[in-house]
Amino acid sequence: MGHGILTYALIEEGLKTAEADEEPTDGEVDVREWLEYAARRVPEIQQSLESHTRELEHVRAKDGDEAVLRAEQNSSSQHPRLFYRREQYSRPLIMVRTPAPKASAQ
Repeated sequence: MGHGILTYALIEEGLKTAEADEEPTDGEVDVREWLEYAARRVPEIQQSLESHTRELEHVRAKDGDEAVLRAEQNSSSQHPRLFYRREQYSRPLIMVRTPAPKASAQ
């Protein structure tokens, strides 16, 4: 990945591809969208990586290998927590602006 999972979710997905532009989808990623996106994606990415690693270990390991069993037992996902004010800001901090999505022609 070239980064830790949180950094990957924040930078590579959240900003570079603007995946964090969710509510509203307006071509702007504000700080709240950005952090909420990363908090949701970190466990998903980690689970995907762990699943891929387990598949590779099973291919390499013999049946009943203790290393594989320990890896499966010690799996615990990261779950970033967000702490911020509940009220909306009148001018949210914008992390990135992208071209606004075009309306589909009918």
